[in-house]
Amino acid sequence: MKYRQVTYLTFCGFRKIIELPDSAYGEWIIYHNNTPKFYISCFSQNESDIVIKNLLDKSSETIESIIKRINHNLGIKLSFGNNPLIHIEVQTEIIELDLIPLPIDWIIEL
Repeated sequence: MKYRQVTYLTFCGFRKIIELPDSAYGEWIIYHNNTPKFYISCFSQNESDIVIKNLLDKSSETIESIIKRINHNLGIKLSFGNNPLIHIEVQTEIIELDLIPLPIDWIIEL
């Protein structure tokens, strides 16, 4: 799938972020060790996305709390690709990425 990658100049150097359009409600790019690896969409029929949607619908969880609990339980480093606070946009390009859904085993352990 094609995604928009924006390169920012920050105080710490260059940082590349994959951005979804503003109309991408219920969709997230999840980074593993600062590399985009996973794509979550509440509108897909993937088993893990359905479980996440059910957790969100119950209002017992937020996507941030789900990622935080996965990190805590498995000792991994998942994060969202948030834009830096102070930055200058240097470059924008369309790239091809093959992002997979979160493994269902990680979500079931919650």
